[in-house]
Amino acid sequence: MKNYLIKRFIILIPTFFGITILVYIISTLAPGSPLDLLLGDSQVTAADIERKANELGLNEPVLIQYFHWLSGLLKGNFGISFRTNTPVLGMIMERLGPTLLLTVTATILSIFIAVPLGVMSAYKPYSLWDYISSGLAFIGTATPNFFVGLILIYIFAVNLGILPLGGMYDSSGMRHVSSLLKHLIMPVIVFSLQQVGSILRQTRGSVIEVLQEDFITMSRAKGLTEFEIILKHVLRNALIPVVTVISSMMPYIIGGAVVTEQIFSWPGLGSLMVQSINARDYPTIMGVATFIAIVVLLGNFIADLIYGALDPKISHNR
Repeated sequence: MKNYLIKRFIILIPTFFGITILVYIISTLAPGSPLDLLLGDSQVTAADIERKANELGLNEPVLIQYFHWLSGLLKGNFGISFRTNTPVLGMIMERLGPTLLLTVTATILSIFIAVPLGVMSAYKPYSLWDYISSGLAFIGTATPNFFVGLILIYIFAVNLGILPLGGMYDSSGMRHVSSLLKHLIMPVIVFSLQQVGSILRQTRGSVIEVLQEDFITMSRAKGLTEFEIILKHVLRNALIPVVTVISSMMPYIIGGAVVTEQIFSWPGLGSLMVQSINARDYPTIMGVATFIAIVVLLGNFIADLIYGALDPKISHNR
């Protein structure tokens, strides 16, 4: 188990650096530059622009710029934002809490909804309940986040007026828990919908496969109740593919956060990334991308730990 985890962790290192190189190159290839903000000012001269380019290091080749950024990152310095002239790490920490609140809440809710529904569908395959669950899973997976978000805003915020349009708290500035929960409802529903569909389908298929195993028949012959069989045998063996699905969904969860936060004006990392891309704020783009890459890679590593806990044969075989 120890050697297996060490190998998995070593693989993360070149993967991380590969991600940062690609993100940096792609961001610099996008049309425009941070100097466009200066070009909009009629009083700025060509000499001012040249001086600012030299100050920001934008006159150097892209790879040289990347290595300058990387050397700072290895020292714990994420750089200074071109847009706000403030430390990037401070901006990320300020936005991290709202994003974690949204994504973790939505993911936990998705698991608590999808796993029981998937188990129930597997126990009664091709029944009316199974068709309803599969239909809901298909709709949830196929419907774009922005479309569901706009529908919810139109119904609950515009027509009924029972939920706020967006933001994290009321415009009064008072940070009450009740206000936070009201603002959290629609983003969490939108965020959870697609996750529920994917987890439900995987849980259903995995449980159906486990129910056909000989040890399930033996457990019933021993007189165990169906509830005991589910808890002691079915879930332990069926959750390994489900964990795989959840870990593989992490990049899509982060991507969904960008869309959802924009729709509901949620002050998280997703909205910060969009603002930084629009301003060609390379240090902030790289800071957010680096943080997201670390979260995704560590999430996959934690998934490997869970694999080993659920089925020790996995770590031994590898």
